[in-house]
Amino acid sequence: MSFKNAIRHMNDDHADVLISYVKYYKNKYNVEKVILKEILEDRIIVVVDDTEEIEILTKEKITSNNVAKVFIEMAQESKSNLQLNEDKDLIIKEKIIALMNSLKTVSLATVGVNNIPTISYAPYINYANNHYIYISQIADHYKNLEVNKNLEIMFIEDELAAKIMIARKRVTFQCDAEILNRDIKEFDQILNLMAQKVDKNIEFTKQLGDFRLVKLKFNQGKYIHGIGKAYNIDIINNNLDYPSFKVKRITKDAHIYMK
Repeated sequence: MSFKNAIRHMNDDHADVLISYVKYYKNKYNVEKVILKEILEDRIIVVVDDTEEIEILTKEKITSNNVAKVFIEMAQESKSNLQLNEDKDLIIKEKIIALMNSLKTVSLATVGVNNIPTISYAPYINYANNHYIYISQIADHYKNLEVNKNLEIMFIEDELAAKIMIARKRVTFQCDAEILNRDIKEFDQILNLMAQKVDKNIEFTKQLGDFRLVKLKFNQGKYIHGIGKAYNIDIINNNLDYPSFKVKRITKDAHIYMK
């Protein structure tokens, strides 16, 4: 097989294999797209997420006679080892961060003075490793937080991206809320970043006096990666920059630990 045909074949039919190469051989796990650009004698060159060019060394020299064999052996090695390592802490932590970073809003569960729960959502941003939502004083969830600072938040995978609809990937955290004054020095910086990353219409709300930033202190959390794949998250000093939080699996494949 010619190198040109091998490149076309891998890009057209084995995009998942190329991703496994990058994850296993380069230890880059937050990857969505990999394109094979070039095959050289002792390495391949790929482009990751349309931005980064990476070289991956091969264990043997590549020729037109053995190119298929080399790629198959690399696929077997990378996929088998990735499967064995899938539940390692670092990978799970990166999946948690990647899910959170992929979303612009977070679901909120709050309870007010009448003990009636309210489900809602709000724009979310991580600024200087602190967590913020932006809500209106008119909203029920704001009134709830005025009297009860405890809430639970959820980051959940989009339905369109979910492979298993009944087990969408999701992260939940129990939090303490602190409603901030609009005159704090970081107010404009946080709102500007939120407008850039979440919705430019946030700029307009800066003119409205009823919108407030709420700082969230993350406590214990839980991550659901799929059926039978649940993890407790132990937060250290409100810090989600790994290794400053720990994960512990609490289920086995396809069933909960039960006796």
